[in-house]
Amino acid sequence: MSESFFYYHTQIERRYLIILFLSVILYLLALVYLVFPLESDSLRPIGIGAVAVALAIEILVITAASMMTVAVTKQAVALSMFMGIIQVTIALSEVENTALTVSPRTIGWGAETLSGQQVYAITGGDAVMLEMRNRKKVFIASNDAENLHRVIQTVLNEFHSPHQ
Repeated sequence: MSESFFYYHTQIERRYLIILFLSVILYLLALVYLVFPLESDSLRPIGIGAVAVALAIEILVITAASMMTVAVTKQAVALSMFMGIIQVTIALSEVENTALTVSPRTIGWGAETLSGQQVYAITGGDAVMLEMRNRKKVFIASNDAENLHRVIQTVLNEFHSPHQ
């Protein structure tokens, strides 16, 4: 039996997709040059293959890096990044406090520790800060940070309050 989600959101960072679009145009121009060279070239088939492989890898990496999914259940906040390669589950029973804030990470994506704080982001901007019982802080940057914060607060109040 699967658990129901109180919140499920996949964030897609459009800046990465614009970079991908521009890269595809450059790769297509390179392919045109390789298919219709200015002079005969015996390495042309290898070049076409190399451009095709490079384009496929770039599409995979940029697409994967541009998405982050956050789900909230009554037990945990679950994050999935880089096509599921990075998966994190944060038990809500370990969360002491939450706040709506700004991500300490201003650009880029990833899961990293900055100044002893765990940060999950595909971009900077608004974030939800989870202060854990062990006093560590976890930041989840999101383009839907207000709703994410509201849902986490509601779940904490309903299922994890001290009087329960």
